[in-house]
Amino acid sequence: MTSTSTPVSSALPTTSARTEAGVTHVDLNFSTAMAKGAGSIFVTDGAVQTVIDRVTGQPKLRVVGATFTKEIALDQVQVSGSHVMFDAIGLPPGAELNIYMGAGALISGGKPLAAITVPGSAAFTTPDVVVEPPPPLLEASIAVQDKTLTAGTDITVTVSFSKALASLDRAAIVAEHASVKDIAHSVDGRTWTITLGAADSVDSPANVLRLDMSQVVSSDGTRGNGTLVSNPYSVDTDAPEVVGSPNEVTDFALDANIVVAFDQSIYWAAEAGDADMLYLHGDDGSTIEIYLGESNFSEGEGGTVLTIAPDQHHMQAGVTYTLVLPENLMDIAGNPVAGYEIAFTTAGDNGGGDTVAPSAVKVFVDGDGYYRAGDTITFRIRFDEDVQMASDAIVSIGLTGGRTATLDRVSGDELVFEYTVAADDNVASLAVTDLSQLVDNVEDFSNNPLASAHLAYEGLYGTTGYGSMIEVVLDTSAPAAPAAPALAAASDSGNSGDGITNDATPTLTGTAEGRAWVALYEGETLLGETRAASNGSWSITVDSGKSLADGARNLTVVQTDRAGNTSAGSAALALSIDTIAPAPAAPVLVAGSDSGSAGDGITNDNSPTLSGVVEANATVELFDGTTSLGTTIASGSGAWSMTLGSSTALADGVHTITVQQTDIAGNISVASDALELTIDTSAPNAALAPVLLTSDGTPSPDGITRNEARLGGSGAEANGQVKIMLGAATVGDGSADGNGNWTATFTSALADGLHSFTVHQVDAAGNLGAGSAISFTVDRTAPASTASTPLLDAASDTGSSSSDGITKDVTPLFSGTAAAASTTLVLYAGTREIGRTTTDGAGAWSIEVSEANKFTADGRYAITTRQIDTAGNVSEASAALEIEIDTTRPLLTAFTNNRTDKQFELTFSEAIVFHPDREFLLLRNGTERRVYAGDDDSNWNIVTNGSGKPVLILEIGNNGTFNLTMDSDDAIQDVAGNIAIVTGAPAWLVDLVI
Repeated sequence: MTSTSTPVSSALPTTSARTEAGVTHVDLNFSTAMAKGAGSIFVTDGAVQTVIDRVTGQPKLRVVGATFTKEIALDQVQVSGSHVMFDAIGLPPGAELNIYMGAGALISGGKPLAAITVPGSAAFTTPDVVVEPPPPLLEASIAVQDKTLTAGTDITVTVSFSKALASLDRAAIVAEHASVKDIAHSVDGRTWTITLGAADSVDSPANVLRLDMSQVVSSDGTRGNGTLVSNPYSVDTDAPEVVGSPNEVTDFALDANIVVAFDQSIYWAAEAGDADMLYLHGDDGSTIEIYLGESNFSEGEGGTVLTIAPDQHHMQAGVTYTLVLPENLMDIAGNPVAGYEIAFTTAGDNGGGDTVAPSAVKVFVDGDGYYRAGDTITFRIRFDEDVQMASDAIVSIGLTGGRTATLDRVSGDELVFEYTVAADDNVASLAVTDLSQLVDNVEDFSNNPLASAHLAYEGLYGTTGYGSMIEVVLDTSAPAAPAAPALAAASDSGNSGDGITNDATPTLTGTAEGRAWVALYEGETLLGETRAASNGSWSITVDSGKSLADGARNLTVVQTDRAGNTSAGSAALALSIDTIAPAPAAPVLVAGSDSGSAGDGITNDNSPTLSGVVEANATVELFDGTTSLGTTIASGSGAWSMTLGSSTALADGVHTITVQQTDIAGNISVASDALELTIDTSAPNAALAPVLLTSDGTPSPDGITRNEARLGGSGAEANGQVKIMLGAATVGDGSADGNGNWTATFTSALADGLHSFTVHQVDAAGNLGAGSAISFTVDRTAPASTASTPLLDAASDTGSSSSDGITKDVTPLFSGTAAAASTTLVLYAGTREIGRTTTDGAGAWSIEVSEANKFTADGRYAITTRQIDTAGNVSEASAALEIEIDTTRPLLTAFTNNRTDKQFELTFSEAIVFHPDREFLLLRNGTERRVYAGDDDSNWNIVTNGSGKPVLILEIGNNGTFNLTMDSDDAIQDVAGNIAIVTGAPAWLVDLVI
């Protein structure tokens, strides 16, 4: 019959917590009194789920979503009435923590308390600033291994210290109702075992050992503080006493029960090899052996009465017997009866001889009760005295199913019979069914024959072990192959049930036939063997000398039943042994967290995401130096990533980030190579003063550009980055040189119009500095051409005409009108700029070609103008003024006396003009005969000869010899005003003599 207990629901506790010297003291105050149950208490910033334990099949709590969890065992918890209290060390500062516990962790009113699994039901917040604890003291924990100290049994107390001790002074130990018998320690001096023995006779249920820690000093000089108190142990050193017996009775009836009463319950505490036997020693030299069974102890009396019936003691009349109570009789605590002797005399007279027939007291079977084909079973019928055969008959005893065992020999007080098991001879419970052939064929040495009335026995007893009744089983069939072995939970490191472990000497479990011998194999190699329990369960730990190498292993078991029949091998357990976890690759900062320049190990993300590769499905723990930042599970390909939470955010500065993996076998690797990561969340301080570098109009810089805009300035962080932003959007970027001088361009062309932006510094971590504003105008629209055709100034139009556009002036003056007011105007000769100016308010202008831009080659030129607006956009060209530059002087190539026509002819290299203010004089013998005036062509003219050359013809009119003179060198010029080169001037001989 089983019973269940429904968890009680109690009001949620009032939770209080205080932190002192790094230790948080938590007090849960319930509305009713509490007691400890079973399980643990969890303190965590996560939540919990109720899951089923795969080993025990019972519900348990699993913490999920936590960055911090601390499990508090119940032996660390104190209960005082309704208060449940415990201390916790190492809680994170400023954390909101919940307290959870499963159903039954606490007990109220004899019933388990319902689980506390809802966040906020029992919660507290740790202080933001953690006060550093004082220098560490020597700490220790204490546990009592055995819970009851008796008069004949010691108990051990184990004390584990935080540091090694060279010695432990007995004076520091006080044990209630016990004495210190021995003090021993482990090799490392940190674990000490104190053996306690009984100090007095007392029955005390709750006692403790106290260790004065102020008297305990570690090897490095660290001293303890306070008193360490053990969990309670009970002391029961009062031996049971006989309160009633036939002691000193002189007429004890032979048909009476021997009754011995005790002051407390007793039981037979036999060790292996002991027979459950009492002895009656008679003064006639006889010894009666009495085998005890459960029927000898009276349960109705609470086990306080021992009764021996007449059919067990078979005492003789008139004999004084001494009954010795052995130390195998003990109370529940284990205190022995302590060797009582009870002496009494039976009634009547024994007549000086033995007249009592022998009695069979037990039937024993050699072996463990299980036999296979070919085994010989030995049955021993034991009498209360030595016996002999009364005849020559070969007697046998009957067994179950008509089987018979034949007498083999007589040995003292035993008759020995044997039976050989045949093939297929299967009996679940073999019994002796017939002893009739022993009647009258067996007698004692006083010739008293065995009577059927003296053949009473209870069953078959074993001759080994405790000498208790056994079942005799004939089993000639091999057992079925046992179930495949299973890996014990304690050996299943890593993920439970995955068939992978780092335990090279694992423990395997399984089921077989009850009490079968189980052998564990890898192939043909025996790894270990054991005896299955009565329910068939078994457990084998691989021998240390046969530890399994890393790799795949197939383990099988074979069972041999109690009769010795061996099964076939079981199905194999495929087991992977993995004892080494390699160091993982260094963590990598993912691109999404790598602000600033990619790959430089600098970021402004103080809760970055890191990733890497480890073994498939391994547990990954990330560290900053020695501080754990959290854990995660790798994928089946080994890839992992982890984003730091707010509680593990990294402070500005350099951090050494490593990763450690725990593979699915539970192996913990060494740390990976480090990722040196710099966290920089501070924006750059220096403000920029941006300017428009492409301000290409007039004047410059004027904040207007017709080209792709480019910004620049100075004062940036050396080698830093610069961003151009429109609101929150980045529209351009650039960089600074080592001196902080920077330029930045836009990512796309800007439309015409006014634009306003902010310019920000971006440091190596990607932090954005304060913005500096800049506004400018983009103008790519060329102005209309409104200027008139350029005019050549009359003073610059040399030669015979001031308006013919032919001039020898190589730096002439041009002018014009109708241009845009106050704008830049550029003068071109063909495509060559020969001058520029700014128009006046009415759009008029004039430009005198400079010496630097003068005309250097004779020829015709198209003179135009173009206007340039403030953005530098150039208009179309104006209408052209065609001019000719002529700086070449005409050359007198010939002078001819034309006697026929009475003319004097001067031939030149190009067209000429006769200066109107100049004259030629014709003289004869010094007397002026004729004047040729440039402003009077009545006696001269200019013609073109057959070669296309100009000829100046002077009419002489008379024959004779004359002298012709020119009053000035510049009398003859070309149309541009270039003075002719006249050889022989100013006088020629005119010879017209025929």
